[in-house]
Amino acid sequence: MKYPHLILKNPLGISTKINTSRYRKNKNKNKKVVVKDYSFQKERLKHSHEDFKQKRNLRKLQRTIELPYILEYIEINFFDQFNNDIPNKDYYKKIYGLIPVSQRAFNKTVLFYISNEKLFSKFINLIEKFYNSSDAEKPSDHDWSIITIIHSFEFLSSDKIKRSISDDMITVSLTDGLKGEERWDTIHNELISYLEANHIDFSSDTNGLIEIRNANSYIDEIVNNFDVIQKVQSNPPMHVSPSAFGTKKLGWGFYTEKNDNLPVVGVIDTGIGDIDPLKPLLVGEISILDRSCGIGDSHGTSVASLVAFGTDLSNGKRLKVSSANLFSIQVIYKEEGNFSFIKLKNAIIEAHKVHNIRIFNLSICNPYSFEYNADYSEYAKMLDELAYIYDLLIFIAAGNLSEDYREYVKCELSEDTSLVNYPNHFYNEHNQCYSQPTNIGSPSESMNNITVGAIASNIYDNRTDLTISHELPSYFSRKYHIDYTQQINESDFNKHQKNYNIFKPDILMPGGDWETDDSKMEVLGRGQLMDYYVKLSGTSLAAPLAANLAAKIIARYPDINMQSVKALLINSAESTKIGTLLSDTINKLKDIESKKIYGCPFNGLSSTEKSLISRKYSCERLAKYIEGHGVPVEDKCLNSTNKRVTFIIEDTIKSDHFQVRHIKLPKYLLESSKCSVLSITGTICFKFNPINNNSIEYNSLHISFNIYNAQSSSDETARILSNEKDKNREPLIKTEDRHDILDIKSSNSWSEDFGFVNRQIFSNTQKMKMNINIGDLQKVDNEIAVAVRCLTKKSVAKNIEHPYSLVITIEEYDSIDLEDNLYEKISAINDVKAVASLDTSLEIEIAN
Repeated sequence: MKYPHLILKNPLGISTKINTSRYRKNKNKNKKVVVKDYSFQKERLKHSHEDFKQKRNLRKLQRTIELPYILEYIEINFFDQFNNDIPNKDYYKKIYGLIPVSQRAFNKTVLFYISNEKLFSKFINLIEKFYNSSDAEKPSDHDWSIITIIHSFEFLSSDKIKRSISDDMITVSLTDGLKGEERWDTIHNELISYLEANHIDFSSDTNGLIEIRNANSYIDEIVNNFDVIQKVQSNPPMHVSPSAFGTKKLGWGFYTEKNDNLPVVGVIDTGIGDIDPLKPLLVGEISILDRSCGIGDSHGTSVASLVAFGTDLSNGKRLKVSSANLFSIQVIYKEEGNFSFIKLKNAIIEAHKVHNIRIFNLSICNPYSFEYNADYSEYAKMLDELAYIYDLLIFIAAGNLSEDYREYVKCELSEDTSLVNYPNHFYNEHNQCYSQPTNIGSPSESMNNITVGAIASNIYDNRTDLTISHELPSYFSRKYHIDYTQQINESDFNKHQKNYNIFKPDILMPGGDWETDDSKMEVLGRGQLMDYYVKLSGTSLAAPLAANLAAKIIARYPDINMQSVKALLINSAESTKIGTLLSDTINKLKDIESKKIYGCPFNGLSSTEKSLISRKYSCERLAKYIEGHGVPVEDKCLNSTNKRVTFIIEDTIKSDHFQVRHIKLPKYLLESSKCSVLSITGTICFKFNPINNNSIEYNSLHISFNIYNAQSSSDETARILSNEKDKNREPLIKTEDRHDILDIKSSNSWSEDFGFVNRQIFSNTQKMKMNINIGDLQKVDNEIAVAVRCLTKKSVAKNIEHPYSLVITIEEYDSIDLEDNLYEKISAINDVKAVASLDTSLEIEIAN
């Protein structure tokens, strides 16, 4: 029997204190002191200094416009994460006249504005002292010791500012961290006046971006004179799926009926053709193209058919029932082209405000993959900001491998290389330049939205070619690009810079396989030249299938927010088990690392040595980077059942707060003859306002959850969790005693932990699973506590309420074979109500 999901109304316990301290052993005790060789660093910094002076002088010669002020910048590469407040607040500004403007590469590379030439000369003098010092001198004995944390530095020259310029659509990224400084504001106004005086077509937004069109002849002059720019580059060309193959049919063979009550999905693509099967569903359109030129490719039409009908497109029925109405946002004309991100932003806002559209599909992919450990793109930040402000959810295709990838690797290595075989190509042990093309590209790293990869299923007969099973991630589907095994500025990541909860894609949906027509998906064409149906494959088909499922969720539960939709999708997702196929790849990596460090194969190491290397390379972690959370299960997204109960918790929380809700579990579960009784799966999702030009603070918000042994009340559980201290600042309850009281399992970890709050990257999507056995039920006396906590970085005000969505699914194991109705029993002993549903076929009576 199917039921609507539930809202939990049990009493809320709150605590306003979180102990962020961590007990850390003195690792320096008895540690052997190693004398460091600084000779290479000194030589590198000497070269940096000479290069800095040359480029600084060259920029003075390149200036052709007389402006009121000159602003200069230096980019410094640190060995460790930059902290502007150590040893004192605003230290670099006060001591060296350096104001941080932007931070990238996990905040190990910082662009500074040189605000005070006199103070800056002291900084340069320390660098000179360091590289001129003798090798016998200890840095700790000198004032230049701080220079030892610097790997290298560089002047922000015109050549560094101007990246690849290959098209007429150019994005100018400003040093807007200085906005409000008189000199910066003056030069910025001069730049705008220059663009207007030269009749240059441009648009700008509030996030430090200016898009310039058809002005390539002016770019050098702009870059050489206006010192408010940190980067200029062409907008990357966006690409649709590989070329479509038409299938010979005399028509579409079905029709649909108009339904104004359906949710509307915005389709950002090549435009939707005005064809008979989709005509009743189209509610409007916007084109951001500079001139009206119609539709030049069927890709948008194909994508729209999956948004509307999902997997039912292949059900053979004459009358197909749509799950969504459609709104077309045309951004390119044919299968490849670039477009204005700012115009797209305005189009999304207009579609939302006029048609109340909250779900969008973006299947236009960036053909270029990220380098490993690349920073967040301006495009992703824009989409994250839109999702935050307007409560949107944009389904973004993860992108596809280049069609010539296999030939490229074979040509570089050998014709019979195993690196092109599935799944070796995702990550290999020889040279990561061969696996970099399998990384996602912009804007797939967007965190507030949802990135969709593909499994090889074609939703018809499940034939595959390069992928060994239709249930596995497709050969062409891309993986996450952050790799903690690699160094930045010749230094390793420390443990506080790693967060294994952050990965992309978020989920997978069917997208077909790559090479043969039989393995591809059949979708609607535009009916021109007999292309009523076309054969395609790609993540650009997986994304609209996910958007279709989101539309079904909103149609059923219209009042929930979009982060709840995201949480329902992820909470229902099931792994493809790709991790079982990655052991060969991981074992080879372990062997290479072992020989490099210890001079012997991995199997010859001690257990401690093996553990150190195994932390670096993990089948489970690589699997997450390829499959995300897995494939959503539609019925679990949409329905609770007599044996499965899903709670949707939507609330807000302030920083340094705990929230606790208890859930009572039915006594009949104790009658099970089996040990394992319940599976509890939880997913928390929240949106955040992205911080510009800062890798670590991009998401400054930590919200996590855990499941505990409920105490006498939710307030009591929250009080114990808060770890309150007495007047001597000693915990009222010892840590080990607190764990004994609260923990259900021996390892009762939060969905995400924290170390140094202001130096750590945070995720905004976390999922965890807990299996409950008879002994656990007896320990908790059939009552559990769901706890949520919130912390923020120092840049976020403490009194702000942060919204979050938490989905908790409690499910009986099939094997316990008990006749009672879990849904009705839980509803009877807890204060709950059904989530408002438009589906009258669902049983909504709750026995209270």
